[in-house]
Amino acid sequence: IVSKKLNIIKANRSAKQLFGYQEKTSPPTFFDFIRGKINQELVYALDLYFEEGTTQSETEMLIPQRLKLTLNFSPFTMEKTNDAVVILLKTCPYDQDHQ
Repeated sequence: IVSKKLNIIKANRSAKQLFGYQEKTSPPTFFDFIRGKINQELVYALDLYFEEGTTQSETEMLIPQRLKLTLNFSPFTMEKTNDAVVILLKTCPYDQDHQ
């Protein structure tokens, strides 16, 4: 769950493992969660959701492994002034044929 200010409200263990986040607490921001700016497409997809309401996006992730990543966004309201989004991540390894 990410706030509109890009703060991480909640991140489950499998999502943390996906991005190589080792700490027991949730990372403070979405940028920290995806380990800086490794994948600008993830940031762009979140921007599109908040600006245009685009609820699904696909990209690829090269670190720590090459994966196809599907992101689904669902609105989540914390407070009237603090809108947030639930990001559901689905991963799929790339086939050798995909290259």
